[in-house]
Amino acid sequence: MGGGRMTDGIRDEALPDGDPRPDTGAGIEIRRPAPGVAWVVLNRPGKRNALARDAGRHLAGLFRELADDHTVRSVVISGEHGHFSAGGDVDVIRSLPRMTARQLEERFTSCFRASLTLREMRKPVIGALTGGVVGGAMGLALACDIRLGSFDVFFKAPFVRMGLVPDYGASWLLPQTVGASAALDISISTRAVAAGEALRLGLVSRLVGDPVGEALDLATSISGVPSFGVAETKRLAHLSSTTDFAAGVAAEVVAQTSAFHTPGARASVENYVAGIGARRGR
Repeated sequence: MGGGRMTDGIRDEALPDGDPRPDTGAGIEIRRPAPGVAWVVLNRPGKRNALARDAGRHLAGLFRELADDHTVRSVVISGEHGHFSAGGDVDVIRSLPRMTARQLEERFTSCFRASLTLREMRKPVIGALTGGVVGGAMGLALACDIRLGSFDVFFKAPFVRMGLVPDYGASWLLPQTVGASAALDISISTRAVAAGEALRLGLVSRLVGDPVGEALDLATSISGVPSFGVAETKRLAHLSSTTDFAAGVAAEVVAQTSAFHTPGARASVENYVAGIGARRGR
């Protein structure tokens, strides 16, 4: 295998077969397992993939690059070693009270933008969630559009035990996902939410035996369909949380009108209809 490039603490490996390459920098890898698919891997052995000091800033920059990369049609994010992520590195958290309010605000703004960039990306983001999804990692996970969980996945938001609030967007994303009451139960009790309850609440879309494999298969499949419809479907779904039904239908009208006038729209419709006819003729 050829060597990858390391930029801003992130190792970028062009690996058509998806073989892992170790990264001892910020603990973030980017892999290219199939055409159109970018796979972001949190990898800090012995740390349960806890987010290193500048991991949030690195992730925000990486997600911006992927959002602007026209060769990327879908994104998968996962963690190694049986866990998604333990959240912020405890040594980093311990050092934060020594920073000034201005320094903290600048740091949090640059780091928490990672979740915002994921959410706003015009490409589907699939989270492959295994083991612990803890602290700030919960915000990253909830910013994914589709979340596939393992049967041992659990979510935990321990912030209030330190006198803190949920971060990486979790203070907004968690109530949006499960409702305010359930979000407060999870956040204030700081209890672990196991896989079955996570599925019932919507913290995960599905529970599967191999979240990473299924996420990569889904991402590869998504990368083979017209991108405009996928991007607009994502936008309209998220728009529903901030607008009323009438405005949502109006936005849908504009999007569908535009969809029928995108390059290749006629061929895509004809191919789909022809496929239906072929299946009925069997």
